[in-house]
Amino acid sequence: MEGYLQAGPCDLVALAREVMWNPNWPAHAAAGLGGDALALPPPSFAGWLEKREEARRRYPPGAESAA
Repeated sequence: MEGYLQAGPCDLVALAREVMWNPNWPAHAAAGLGGDALALPPPSFAGWLEKREEARRRYPPGAESAA
């Protein structure tokens, strides 16, 4: 296994634990790199992410402590 990692064809092995912990990581990474995060998941899931992002825009984290 280490040989494959060193050669580079197993990039997703490094992501397996992160994706298991946070299944939205690919979409977050795409958004962080300026890509279209909603183009990655299936349409039914992309709709959920879109609603969540709208809620984050309306109610940013930490805004409740500023009041």
